[in-house]
Amino acid sequence: MSQKNGIYLLYAPGAKGIMSSTKSVVLGDLENSWFSRFGGEISRTIIRRVIRYHYGRKWRAMQRIPLSREAARQRFLWCQAWKEDIEELLETIFSDELSVQSQPNYKRGWVFCKPHEKFMKELVNVTVHGKSRLSIMVWGAIWRGGKSNIIVMIRDQTARRRGYTSLSYQQALEEGLLPIWTGFRHFQQDNTCIHTSESTTNWLLEHGISWIDWPTHSPDLNPIEHIWKQLKLNIKKMFPQLDLLKNNKSDRAKLIKCIKLAWAAISPDQINRLIDSLPRRLDACIHARGWYTKY
Repeated sequence: MSQKNGIYLLYAPGAKGIMSSTKSVVLGDLENSWFSRFGGEISRTIIRRVIRYHYGRKWRAMQRIPLSREAARQRFLWCQAWKEDIEELLETIFSDELSVQSQPNYKRGWVFCKPHEKFMKELVNVTVHGKSRLSIMVWGAIWRGGKSNIIVMIRDQTARRRGYTSLSYQQALEEGLLPIWTGFRHFQQDNTCIHTSESTTNWLLEHGISWIDWPTHSPDLNPIEHIWKQLKLNIKKMFPQLDLLKNNKSDRAKLIKCIKLAWAAISPDQINRLIDSLPRRLDACIHARGWYTKY
């Protein structure tokens, strides 16, 4: 295709229509689609110019958990309901669990260096293949103005696979939630089976803890998810040599200590900013009709 015809594509009546119907494509597929529509060979340069003209730039597709139509509807209704009681939601205790590994793989970041410096050990993003040698499950909670202790969860040795059960969760709540529970706030937990089991429900009732009926598949509505991200960043920054730890009692104790120090480094201001983002989170979810948000 000539440069003249390529420039015509920018203003062709059907160009934006094709883009609208093929927003999520491989560049080669888009090339073939436009080849059949306009005829002749279309260069990648021309296609990029058309994309840039109509949409500005390309974006890497965002990763999100699957949402069904019913789940989106429930999220939409939940956000609408709580928008009317936003001050009550802002006073909620938000909780969650996190698996901390001694060999985490971090997202690729940008580095600024000269070409011959890009493989320097200080600049590469170390990627570990295989299972981490040491993994610890922790529980934590945040609220406006504070946070709980970070609690190391204990595996249930009576369980079939010796994993984390409702009993493990209740032990974490007893150690982490009860000391901070005053009865004047709601408690938030997601819909993991160990949270919604009959024994956990009975435990919460016995201790007079009122909890929020949380919508499924809604980590974007829980501000503690961003605290977990900050915790991992703190661990990476404060203790960069954790990948050397092995799965033994001594190194496990070291990792637990590192986690607690990284948790302590999270400031009340960071927590408050995330809690105060709840109205915007609800608005974003309502605007998306319960579907995906930027959070």
